[in-house]
Amino acid sequence: MPCVYCGRENGDEEASCRECGTDLQPPPQDPSGLPRYRSPVRVAFASGIGAALVCTAAICLAGRLFFDIAEMANGGPIGRPGIYGVGMTFVPFLLPLALGSSVFTFGACIARCPFRWLGVLTAIIALVGAVAVLTSRELRLALPAVLLGKATRSSLGWYLGATIQLGLGAWLLGWLARIENRRRQGQFTQPV
Repeated sequence: MPCVYCGRENGDEEASCRECGTDLQPPPQDPSGLPRYRSPVRVAFASGIGAALVCTAAICLAGRLFFDIAEMANGGPIGRPGIYGVGMTFVPFLLPLALGSSVFTFGACIARCPFRWLGVLTAIIALVGAVAVLTSRELRLALPAVLLGKATRSSLGWYLGATIQLGLGAWLLGWLARIENRRRQGQFTQPV
């Protein structure tokens, strides 16, 4: 039986979805008599955008933290020439971040998409989109981390924007719904 939330196939004897934790009920019928559930394309689209948001937020957080540490080490603002130097020393850290982002994106998209080929295609498109956004000055402003960081001209804006961006990505990947479903099912214990 397909999950009404994520579209993942589950066994008939299972009470909740293996992927997202949604309670499995018979799918609602529309007037045509066909079951309604989230289409694989919608799941793939949400997965790709969510994974790209999470990965770009992680890269923005790492970059901002790197610059903040450099400013603290230098005792204050580092100025224009110093920004270039600090940016160049960040490049070696960018490769592991990019590789980790690629692995995360492929894992998230393949796990959430009901068809493996759709998950791979979604991951490739999401990674190309993330690279395009991070390398284009104009497209970068679409990221909440960059937008709030540039608007406030402060590290706090960068960190707040990255947190918002991570939250949006988590919502699109279904993480928040999964946590809520597990809480409802009593899988999380309350502290005493």
